[in-house]
Amino acid sequence: MKGHMKTSKPKPSIGRIVHYVSTETGEHKPAAITAITQATSEPNLTPDTVDLVVFGGTTAADVVAGVLLNEDSKPPGTWHWPEVEAPAPQKRAKATKAKRR
Repeated sequence: MKGHMKTSKPKPSIGRIVHYVSTETGEHKPAAITAITQATSEPNLTPDTVDLVVFGGTTAADVVAGVLLNEDSKPPGTWHWPEVEAPAPQKRAKATKAKRR
């Protein structure tokens, strides 16, 4: 049915790009930074817990293990899927009349 698509979040899997919410360090406030999933938990133990390779911290890349998913409040030390921005509306081009020969 058109317009009734269910939007569900994907399951974490190795190699997916996600956002890690950094912890406060010195003058740096917590912020969402790029990370890639390196390992996932056993599905029956703690689903949505992953090990991440985090980019943009104090070094080129850090490994952070046992990171929990939190899509709601997104507190420091958790991960979430990147936000998807709605595309900007496109302006329609004005139709031009073709010249007849």
